[in-house]
Parts: sequence; structure tokens; C-alpha cells
Amino acid sequence: MFRSKAIPQCFLLARGLSSRHTPGDLPVPSHPDAKKKTVDSILGVQDEKEKRFVEVRHESAAEAASISGVPLEHLAGRTVRIYRPARGTSQADFGRSTDVWKIEFDTRERWENPLMGWASNGDPQSNTSMMLTFASREDAIHFAEKNNWQWEVEKEQLREIRPKSYSWNYAWNNRKRVSTK
Repeated sequence: MFRSKAIPQCFLLARGLSSRHTPGDLPVPSHPDAKKKTVDSILGVQDEKEKRFVEVRHESAAEAASISGVPLEHLAGRTVRIYRPARGTSQADFGRSTDVWKIEFDTRERWENPLMGWASNGDPQSNTSMMLTFASREDAIHFAEKNNWQWEVEKEQLREIRPKSYSWNYAWNNRKRVSTK
């Protein structure tokens, strides 16, 4: 008998559906909610003058190249190509990755791996084009100059859009008709 009455009451109390409790029975927090702080107040930035970007001067460009960790013999006499990648051929790739500029190093010697037959190389800069993307050509040029790299910009290939008419899909003339024989 005790068990049959205790279980439904426990469920009602757990759900807050019991009719016996009053608003005074509910727990009251002793502290008010925490106030939201901005990042500037946490970091202690008081002024807009203190928020400024660090500019890399030409004196420190050689230092930026020397602290990158790449041996100097891998960078000597190499030029980087700054280009805008072509649009992908699939329909899903329309509008993606065409608004960025990339930096790519010239290729060094490669050899065929005897185990799998893959092309291998010992160049640590060979796959930088996968990660280095820039919003504009000027940003890419600035990055190359900051790292003391010689650079060349490849001309952007723009797509020529020819005006077409939807009626050409159903035209019945010699230019459009294709024989099935």
C-alpha cells in the first residue's frame, strides 16, 4: 500500500505537478545572474587608440623569413606564383573558391616512390598552396613581400559570357539541327 502511493507522488514532485507545493517552497537563488562582460573589459583595453594593428616594416621582413623555420636553401632562388584558381567543373562548385587568391611555390625535383609508384619530393614548401588563401591580390603580394619571397602575379582568366536566348534550345535551323544518321 505504501509503495503504490509513494511512486506516483515522487513522479509528480519530480515533474513539478504536485498541487501541494506553494511558490514559497521553490528554491530561490542567493546571487543574481552574472553580468555579461565584453572582451575589452576583460583584457583591460580602455581606449580605441590601444586597439591597433601591428604593421610589419621592411626591416623585419628578413626576420619574418628567418623565424619561419624553413631552411634558407629551400627559399633561395625560388619565386612564388600568385594566382586566382579556376572554378570547379561540377554544378555544386559554382561560386565556391573563385573569390580567393592563392600562393604556390614553383615545383622542385620529384621522383617515383619505388614502393607504391607515387610521385614524391623533398620540398617542404610544395603543399603551401593548399592552405594559403587570400581575399585579394594585394593581400597575397603583401604576404609574399613580408616573407621576403620573389613573386609573380598570373593574369586573371575571366569567363566570357555570351548572350543567349532560351529560344535557341528549340530552334529549327541548319545551325542548330543535328542529324541522327
